[in-house]
Amino acid sequence: MRKIIFILMLLLAPLAQAQLSVEFPKTQQELQELEKKAKEGDLKSQYVLARCYMEGVDGLVSRKYGKGEKMLKNAANRGSADACRVLFKLYPMNENYRDRAIEIYRSIWRNGPACYNIADMYGNEPSVSLRWLKTAWMLEYEPATQDLLAFHRSTYSQESFKNWLDKIQPMPDFDRKQAVAQQDTSSVNISYDSDVNINIPLAKTPDEKTRVVIIANQNYENMPDVPYAWSDGDIFKKYCETTLGIPAKNIKYRNNITLGQMKTLLKTLPSDDKNIIFYYAGHGLPIDKKNATGDDSKDACLVMVDAENEQSECVYPINDLLAQLGDTKSPKVTVFLDACFSGRTRGSGMVAEGARSVAIRASDTTPKKGNIVVMSASSGTEAAWPHQKQSHGLFTYFLLKRLQETDGNTSLGDLADYIKKNVEELSAEQGRTQTPSVICSEAVASKWRSWTLK
Repeated sequence: MRKIIFILMLLLAPLAQAQLSVEFPKTQQELQELEKKAKEGDLKSQYVLARCYMEGVDGLVSRKYGKGEKMLKNAANRGSADACRVLFKLYPMNENYRDRAIEIYRSIWRNGPACYNIADMYGNEPSVSLRWLKTAWMLEYEPATQDLLAFHRSTYSQESFKNWLDKIQPMPDFDRKQAVAQQDTSSVNISYDSDVNINIPLAKTPDEKTRVVIIANQNYENMPDVPYAWSDGDIFKKYCETTLGIPAKNIKYRNNITLGQMKTLLKTLPSDDKNIIFYYAGHGLPIDKKNATGDDSKDACLVMVDAENEQSECVYPINDLLAQLGDTKSPKVTVFLDACFSGRTRGSGMVAEGARSVAIRASDTTPKKGNIVVMSASSGTEAAWPHQKQSHGLFTYFLLKRLQETDGNTSLGDLADYIKKNVEELSAEQGRTQTPSVICSEAVASKWRSWTLK
């Protein structure tokens, strides 16, 4: 019965039909590539693969509805708006799927397809749905135009289409010229509530010599979410591509990854003479090492989304990360950590909801080898907080702001000073203490400040 309902949904929902359609793989090679990306944690690939199993692909994938539905739910739980939306179509009484889909789509509402999808989710509220449709139309998304014309013909045919459309207000604070210039249909995570998310400088020349790894862990299975981690990762990726000129093929971006996926991703670190930029936004914990070593020291660790508090098997020690980066032949490795560690100020091992406290001590985590500079969001056991007004981590916001102000032409020394000064000042205004820190390997101690990201 569910199979029949699903197929009918695709055929009979006029507003949803265009966006529920999926471009399925056509060859075995394309299927294998899709499966590989899904295994690596790519949300879009996981969603498409789930649909493949739910509907079947002639000559490639046998229909296994139950397996596909399970994969779809996993993608929804990891933050796929499209997966949430399809599940709501299947289970219209489950408003959690609807609300989650709308929440994610709203975060990128200056994207035409996203606006169109939100209009569909408000199908039971025509006045709201039409406002989102008009916003999608203003973003030059053709399916919205067709739906508006059809709605007008069936309901308001006595009034001219132009006069009728003029009466519909787009969503607030909409600037058509700016929105069209900034829309990006490749991402489902970007929020345009920040001034660093627009007017992103454009590089004059490409940078083929740099490789980038970006991890943004926002939704955890057993821990509080990390506010704006997706926005941090998405916009940092956009700056890498647009401002630093790094080709998309040189950037590996993952969100909400597990420990296994983290290990797989790090195996792809370049072993040649390319520069490396590593960026992480998400939770972290200072894990007690005495069970393994007999002492009371702690390891600062990055925490993956399948972790629980105090479970060291679900984390990735920063020392291990730096050792792997040090093993590369890269002449320059720059690490940015807007991580959220549990500080002792909030109780041993208890993650502070809303905080991004980074407990990195130079004596514990100084890179032992390689050419590495690490910029982290705070010092000691301080909390590292989000910038609520800008929808970013405080550290990441000022990182992006400096790249925006300088067109990416800034030294690491200038960047570090700028971030430290502004984060300290703004956190102090909020009655908090947050001091970004820098550590580096001995090999670059005298020269890292003159490094550039370009």
